[in-house]
Amino acid sequence: MGCCARIYDLALVLALMLSPDGTFTKPANSKLLYGTMSLTRAGIVGDSFWQLSKAITIAIRYSAVRRQGQLKQ
Repeated sequence: MGCCARIYDLALVLALMLSPDGTFTKPANSKLLYGTMSLTRAGIVGDSFWQLSKAITIAIRYSAVRRQGQLKQ
């Protein structure tokens, strides 16, 4: 199904140019793009840390009050 996909249609890196004939064109401001992508990746890592810390807090609080055994009726 995906064996005939064209790479230039599926490229997630929007800053790079790849023509249908396979010619690669480097962007003029590659250092600026590299800095922006590094900042974005650092932001993703920071956001992931924040979300993971919230999830761990919930898990610890839940495990502290959880009781095992049969229900009282």
